[in-house]
Amino acid sequence: MGRPRKDAFDEATTVRVLRAAEKAFAATGFSRARLEDIASAAGIRRSSLLYHFGSKEELYLQVVDRAFDEIAVAMARGMARGSSFDAKVEATVDELTAVAEAKGAVLAIVLRAMLAPGSAGPAAVGERFARLLDRLERFVRDAGGSQLPKTLPVRAILMQLVVAHLARSAMGDLGDRLWGGDTATREAARVLLLGKRR
Repeated sequence: MGRPRKDAFDEATTVRVLRAAEKAFAATGFSRARLEDIASAAGIRRSSLLYHFGSKEELYLQVVDRAFDEIAVAMARGMARGSSFDAKVEATVDELTAVAEAKGAVLAIVLRAMLAPGSAGPAAVGERFARLLDRLERFVRDAGGSQLPKTLPVRAILMQLVVAHLARSAMGDLGDRLWGGDTATREAARVLLLGKRR
């Protein structure tokens, strides 16, 4: 039996593999996820998965890249909405919260990788996360301008908001019960970044 043709591995199969990989990596982490299980969940053989993705690490990195691409697009959408700094911050929080709802499994991967660095896969997560955080910090400082106190620890505030929301999303229903839902995240952002309460 020969190798499958590259074009036989269509986009629908790729999406199935990436979704199965998201679930597996979120549930058990990078080191414990098994390619056999991912391939089976996607309806293909392990050999076919490896032929097209090369390695477990390559598959992991594609899952992470897709997630961060979605997060970056959502962040850009939020930053572009509204005319005032307050409106832009609220729109950005709304967009990122929507991604968190849709991609809870991937956020669990991100959180798990950040808590257990060391291998190349989790290191890539940290690099992508740092780039997004840099971009978010620049946006807040540039768009906030004179509205922000010079001594405001913007990066620390962003880390508190983002990491707390990552943890909340990764916990699923338990996170919702402990945090109090999306309105709590929005209100925390308003208080910490804008110094305002509704």
